[in-house]
This record gives sequence, structure tokens and C-alpha cells, in this order.
Amino acid sequence: MTSEGVVRPAVLRLRPLTDADEPQFVAAHREMQADGFTFGLGYTVGMPWRDYLAQRAANQRGERLPDGWVPNTFLVAQVAGVTVGRTSKP
Repeated sequence: MTSEGVVRPAVLRLRPLTDADEPQFVAAHREMQADGFTFGLGYTVGMPWRDYLAQRAANQRGERLPDGWVPNTFLVAQVAGVTVGRTSKP
């Protein structure tokens, strides 16, 4: 709410992963994994973050794809700098 009493809607931002996203990403991955949902496509807990980012970039280019996968884009969804979800698109 602003000083004028106007409520501004939250802004959802979709963007690629960066080096700084590791802590929030890992926390989201673990939380969603507990519910049976794979948050981080191709991510394994403990995997070096830079390796994961390189894997995501390669998958987007259509390289190093697991069997049955197609080239894809992975974006995190954030509101006010907090990761609230993700999306991926072939």
C-alpha cells in the first residue's frame, strides 16, 4: 500500500537463472521435491551450481539433452526478488 492508500499489484518477473540464484533455487527445489514436484529440471541436490547453469544453457541450445527431452527454456518467477515459482517451455 502506498502513502495515498493505493494498493499496487505485485509484479511477477520471469527471468533466466544467474549465479546469485543458487540459495533460493536450492531451497525451492528441496521444498517442492518434498511435495513430489521437480522444481529444478535436471538438478540434483549437491550439484555444483555452475555445472547446473551450464547444463541449462546447453539444454536451451538443444545440446546435452537427456533422452526424450527437447530444447527448452527455464525461467524463475520472482516477486520483489523472492523466487515464487518457475516455468519452462520447449
